[in-house]
Amino acid sequence: MFVKSCWPLMLFAALVAATGPVCAQGTEAGRFLSVVGDVRVGREGAPQRAAQRAAEFYEGESIVTAAGALAQLRMTDGALMSVRGDTEIKLERFSYAGEQDRNASFFMSVLKGGLRTITGVIGRQNRERYRITTATVTIGVRGTDFEIVHVPPQAASLEVPAGYFRIYPLKSGKKFRILGLKRYYELRELKAHLASENSILGKAWKRFLIKWEKYEK
Repeated sequence: MFVKSCWPLMLFAALVAATGPVCAQGTEAGRFLSVVGDVRVGREGAPQRAAQRAAEFYEGESIVTAAGALAQLRMTDGALMSVRGDTEIKLERFSYAGEQDRNASFFMSVLKGGLRTITGVIGRQNRERYRITTATVTIGVRGTDFEIVHVPPQAASLEVPAGYFRIYPLKSGKKFRILGLKRYYELRELKAHLASENSILGKAWKRFLIKWEKYEK
């Protein structure tokens, strides 16, 4: 009798244990289409997991890509995202219950690096509830296909290594000495040297070169 009376309670406890972790993850926002290199996913204060093709990505989670890595995702509203290397983004809010959902929303923070996206239903139908923010600016929908690159202020610093002038001591070695600067490669990886002068990347590249020229003098 005791075993029979406890069986419903035991079954309920087992169901709660099985479904608990899924509920804690929150709303599924999308899935990874492809992953190249070291890409990590997780929430603040919790262990990160390695991103994998076809794996889910949830509201409230962050994606962190290492240098040279790449992650491509499809959101549940049909949006496509390509996250470049050396990037950290966080999906602050994501809500989507279908094409008729007028309260659907997409709020993302770009902490560093960049991504390219093709907007889905939310970006097309709920533009006022679609936002991507960086530390200095909030961006709304800019057409259906756009790219965002966030360059932190320190990205234009030099961080000159020890023995900088000893490697190529002659004046003619200037063009080789710049190759010893970490920021040179970081900015070039972001294609800052090819960006227009008035863009964020173009201005960061210009500030970097000005500081470098001053240091060389």
